[in-house]
Amino acid sequence: RARIRLWNEHCDSQLAVAHFTLLMNKDAPSEEAKRAALDAALDVYEARLVGPYLLGDAFTLADANALPFFERLDFSLRHYKQIDALARHPRTRRWLDLALSRESFRATRQPEAKLVELYDKFLEADYAFGGLNKN
Repeated sequence: RARIRLWNEHCDSQLAVAHFTLLMNKDAPSEEAKRAALDAALDVYEARLVGPYLLGDAFTLADANALPFFERLDFSLRHYKQIDALARHPRTRRWLDLALSRESFRATRQPEAKLVELYDKFLEADYAFGGLNKN
């Protein structure tokens, strides 16, 4: 349980902040630093991922917590920033591809058109998302 909590804490306090700060950034000169912060947060996944799932052979609560977030991170940065966030993180990309292929996820996945609708509203409002946006 402690390992699951550590994964969830990192996702919530490090990766989410770096993702939303980069996504919401409108200051071009600071884009590189914000991308570096996201890469640093993703480096933790790359280094600590046991494989094929976060904690080993079994899909756990750590994977279930991170999966929808990673789906949206991957989609939103590709769509709005033309960034492949996982290009430098091949182990994390393999984990995400495997986890996205699970029937339990496919059955609940939002169509990309819905994600565009959601993020368009989010970005138009310039919403700070509970303090995650550090711009």
